[in-house]
Amino acid sequence: PENPEPDELFSILVDVRNNGTETATGFNLYVKYVSGSDTTDVGSEPLDDISSGASVGKEFSLSLSAGTYTIIAEVDDTVGSNNTQTYSLTIVEPGAVPQIRISEIMFKPAESSKEWIELFNAGTTDVDIANWTIADPAYSGTITSETMIISPGDYIIITEFDTTFSCTTILCDGWPYLNNDGDSIFLRDGSGMLVDQCVYEVSGTWDSDVSYERYNIMLSGADPSNWLGCEDEAGSTPCAPNSVAPLDYDVAISSITTDPQNPLPEQDFTLNVWVKNVGLFDVPPKNVSLYLDMDENEIYSSADSLIGSGTTSELAAGESTSVDFVLNFPAGLVKLVAVVDDTAGDNNEYYRTVVVADSTAQGRIIITEIMFKPEVSSEEWIELYNDGDGIVDIANWTIADPSGEYTITTSSTPIAPGDYLIIAEFDTNFSCNTIYCSDWPWLNNSGDSLWLRDGDGNVVDQAAYEAGDDWDYGVSAEITSPSADGAVVSSWGASRSADGSTPCEDNSLWSMPQGEKLSVNIEPNPFDPQLENAEIIVGAPADVDVQVHIYDLRGKLIKDFGSVFSTTWDGKDEYGNDVPTGAYILVVQTEKNGKKEYKKFPVAVARGMR
Repeated sequence: PENPEPDELFSILVDVRNNGTETATGFNLYVKYVSGSDTTDVGSEPLDDISSGASVGKEFSLSLSAGTYTIIAEVDDTVGSNNTQTYSLTIVEPGAVPQIRISEIMFKPAESSKEWIELFNAGTTDVDIANWTIADPAYSGTITSETMIISPGDYIIITEFDTTFSCTTILCDGWPYLNNDGDSIFLRDGSGMLVDQCVYEVSGTWDSDVSYERYNIMLSGADPSNWLGCEDEAGSTPCAPNSVAPLDYDVAISSITTDPQNPLPEQDFTLNVWVKNVGLFDVPPKNVSLYLDMDENEIYSSADSLIGSGTTSELAAGESTSVDFVLNFPAGLVKLVAVVDDTAGDNNEYYRTVVVADSTAQGRIIITEIMFKPEVSSEEWIELYNDGDGIVDIANWTIADPSGEYTITTSSTPIAPGDYLIIAEFDTNFSCNTIYCSDWPWLNNSGDSLWLRDGDGNVVDQAAYEAGDDWDYGVSAEITSPSADGAVVSSWGASRSADGSTPCEDNSLWSMPQGEKLSVNIEPNPFDPQLENAEIIVGAPADVDVQVHIYDLRGKLIKDFGSVFSTTWDGKDEYGNDVPTGAYILVVQTEKNGKKEYKKFPVAVARGMR
C-alpha cells in the first residue's frame, strides 16, 4: 500500500531499464533503507539478461515501525548517473493519514499557463494543508506556507494562475508543469509523508480544456484506469462532484455474451447477461429481464416480448455476475434487450444482436476501400464488405499494419451479406454501420499494408496500397473488384467518384471489370439545364486513363472535363455561357500503354422543352 501501517508487511517494487544499445548481462540490484544515521540492507537480486530498451521488475517485502525512512535501490552499474533511485516513506499510526484526495486535474488547458489541480477532503475531520507540497517527477512546489483548512466534503483548487473559481483557490509557487501525454503527481504533507498521488496516461489526441477526473475517490489514484476524461459539456467540473464519479448505489448491465458466439439454428445456446455493481456500496439481488426487440429500436419498449427473467446475487462494490438464459432460434439475426430493475443511472439496459448462423452459408469479409490521405489528417477510415452469403460477427476482430495491431470492437457486430461497415478514427456521419476505433492504426500516405484478423488471430484479408506524392487529398484507394487479391498493389486504384470516395457503396472501380469494353451512361438525356444537370458516368477498366470532352456537331470543342470517370454537365461551355438547344457529341478518349482510342456518345440539350 501507499501508506503502510506500523509493522505491516508492504512491497517495494523496483523497475530496472536497459537504456543501452546492447543486452545488459550480469548486473545485480540492491535495496536498503536509511533511518536517521543507520543504514539497513533489505536484500539483493541478480538481474536476468535485459535486452536493449527492455525493463525488468523486482519486488522486495519489508515491515517497519512508525517513522520516516529513505528507501534506496541501486544497480551495480558504473555508467551514467541513473544507477540509484530513492523514495521517501513516512509510516504513521492508523487513521493518521489525512483523507485529502487529488480529484481532478487540468493538464492541457487552451492556454498553457492555466493548469490546475483539485483537492477534495474525503474524510470526516478538518485538515490543515500548510506546508504541504505538490510534485511530479521533475518539480516540487509548496502549496502554501499559511494555515489553510479543508473541511470534510470541501474542494480546493491549486493553480499556477490567478483566476476565479467558486471554491477556495491557492496560487502555488514552483508549479509542477503537467505533461500532456501523461504524468505522476504526488501530494505530501509537511513531514514529507505521501498523502495521495495521481498517475494518468494519455493515448491519441486529447482536446484542450478537458480535464481528467478521478472515477472513484475511494480507490487508488495511482491506478491510471481510475482516471477518465470529463464528460461534462463544459470540459471540467472544478469545485463540484466529478461528472464520471459513480453513484452510491448503481448497478449496470456491462455486456451480453453467448456460448457459442454464433449459435446454430434451432440448437440450444447459453446467453449470459453480465451485471456489475458500479456504485460505491453493496447492493441486494436484482432482477434481470430479457426481451425480444420486436420494434427493433434497440431499447426496451412496451412492444417488446419478454422471453426470460432471472436474479443476481448480492453484489459488493465493483463485483460482477451473470444471469444465464438457455435459448434457441431459427437462422437469422436475433435482436435482444436486457433490463435490470435499477432506477439509478442510464446503464440499466443492454442491446445485443445475436447471429444465428446457417452452417451452409459462409460469409467473406474483405477490405474494399481505404481513406489513407483525407483532407483532415484525423479522418482516416477503412471500409469492410461482406462478399459471402452468410452473416459474420466481427466481435474481437483486429486490424493491423506493420506498426501494431488494434482491436476493432469487443461488442457483437454482425455484417450481413452485401452489407458494408466503416472503421473510422473520428466521429462523422456515414450511411452504413460505423465503428469508431480509438486505438487507430495511422495509415501512411505513401503506402501501407493492412491485415484483417478474426477473434482467433486468423488472417481474413489483406490490403497493400502504394501512392505517390501526386495522390490527391480526399481520394480513397479502392479495390478494383471484390474478387481481386487485396495483397497485390495492382489490385488497388484511386477512386473515380466525383466525391473522391464511395463509403458504404460499391466502388467506382467496380463499374467495369478488367477486359470489358467502354461504357457511358448519361442521365437524363436529353436534359433541360434550367431544371437539371446531366450526370455522366464512364465505365472503363481500372488501368485505363480516360479523358472526357463535349463537341458540337461541327467539331468545335464545347467543354473539356479532363480526366474523370464521373461528372455533371450544366449545359454551359468552357467560358460559362449557356449552349443552344440541340445535339452534341460526348467523346471519351482512353489511353493504355501509349495507345489511344476514341468513342462517341450523343447528348442532347433540351432547354425549356421539358
